[in-house]
Amino acid sequence: MGSVTARAQKLDVALGSESGIPAKADIEVDVVRDLAGLRALSADWRALAARAGDVYGYFQTYEWCERWLAVYGAESRSEATPRAHVLTGRENGNLILVWPLVEDRVSMGLTVLKTLGEPHGQYAGLLAEPGSTGLAAIAAAWTRIRSLSGIDAVELSNVPAGSLLAAALAPEAGFTPSGDTSAVLDLTRYASWDAFFQSLSASCRKSRRRKRRKLEALGTLEFRVHTPQSTGFAEAVAAALALKTIWLRETGKASRALSMDNNVGFFSGLADCPAGAGRVLVGELALDGRMIAGEIGFERNGHFISYLGAYDLGLHTHSPGKVEMECMLEWCFENGIRCYDLLGNSDAYKEAWSNTDVPLFNHHVGLTVLGRARVELWLKRLRPALKQSIEALPREQRIRVLSALGTRLYSSGETP
Repeated sequence: MGSVTARAQKLDVALGSESGIPAKADIEVDVVRDLAGLRALSADWRALAARAGDVYGYFQTYEWCERWLAVYGAESRSEATPRAHVLTGRENGNLILVWPLVEDRVSMGLTVLKTLGEPHGQYAGLLAEPGSTGLAAIAAAWTRIRSLSGIDAVELSNVPAGSLLAAALAPEAGFTPSGDTSAVLDLTRYASWDAFFQSLSASCRKSRRRKRRKLEALGTLEFRVHTPQSTGFAEAVAAALALKTIWLRETGKASRALSMDNNVGFFSGLADCPAGAGRVLVGELALDGRMIAGEIGFERNGHFISYLGAYDLGLHTHSPGKVEMECMLEWCFENGIRCYDLLGNSDAYKEAWSNTDVPLFNHHVGLTVLGRARVELWLKRLRPALKQSIEALPREQRIRVLSALGTRLYSSGETP
């Protein structure tokens, strides 16, 4: 894979070209602070999601946000935080902006605003009316955020280049590269699945065929894609998460999202968005009826996010995960998907399955003295260094360090 500069995706909205637009006086900004208020917005929110063209906006849809808040929000767990802080913008009574955030309490008793859905959601973003109207609404909402009392910092992580939020925040001092990119396979470069497959090297094609034949020699190999409407959806979600949990345990890796309880309930309870604004898909590669590799993903406006992949470690020499990804890619070609997004934390396997890098940005801003200290010392320096040091440790040492820090590798309630 080439450098980020060489392969960076051209921005759908050029950074700075329309940003910096002053807030319009006739935009009314409000804040929704509870689940009931969020649910009252459902019809307008869903209609806006259908109009907004941002392909990265699945994690800001009503279906994702309502489900997450119902499972992990303060009201559902009788805790102080995270509590809804959803900004809305209306012009002449029409909803033109939804910016889903939460208030969260962190160390030293500080209160920060974060993207609603963290750590499960992978992209910070919002839903807004396309064009200058949406940008003006974002400017009005950002002015409202900056004037809030009782908020120490705003922490927006992984804002994708090309998103409307990136265009709006680009001029801000706190908007900086995260140092990470999302690995994306742009399927529009190929006329069909066959054209894509033929674009691979001869040795790669031979290797992939050999892997599939090895699995087929073990029994009946089947691939299917589950949706919330199909029989077996919840079971497929549970099976994929169980395989991932085993992988986390055996490799000594940690996942903030998967260390939380009730992941099966959360993911299996997600519904598709009306008017094609977003949907949940679970790819399953089964051997004699048993899942040996699974993939949970989300599609919005032709952009498929490969959210979680997992495979049976007992069959790792047969590469079931790679075979499943290949089947899912073929399905994407056949169903009009234009991009296959492997998200951030790029590594060798993601590079091998992608042809485009999408830069990710952070917008971390301290609003008080302590908030600025948290941003400058913890978020920008100490946390990245600590993460890098821990990931470099051998498996057993990494597990001991994470345990000493009180970090769970996976949900104890869903351990196989």
